[in-house]
Amino acid sequence: MPTRLIHNTGTGLSIIGAAFYDDYLCSKVDLKDSQTIASAANGQLLTVRGECHVLLTIGPKVEFHWFKVIEELGSEIIIGMDIMTDMKMSFNFHSGRLQFMDTQETVPMV
Repeated sequence: MPTRLIHNTGTGLSIIGAAFYDDYLCSKVDLKDSQTIASAANGQLLTVRGECHVLLTIGPKVEFHWFKVIEELGSEIIIGMDIMTDMKMSFNFHSGRLQFMDTQETVPMV
């Protein structure tokens, strides 16, 4: 299902908000236990409900990736450096596009 993603270069984790998981994924994607301890940028500890393996499509790339499900987030999906590195993404702020370094294809940053 198409949705907006937040790209955050300041985190190594990719995250799905618990509300999004409950509304759209819980009947389709299993939630596995997670030993991850996560905190917000202000140091507040976050509740990690678990992790799920989700098929992610960004531009030309279609790949499975692991996401932590965080109780304190609503319907946000945050793509961290883990996925950006795996998918070989680079921001081109001059053109306003996200570039895939292995294919040179781009998609708009909105």
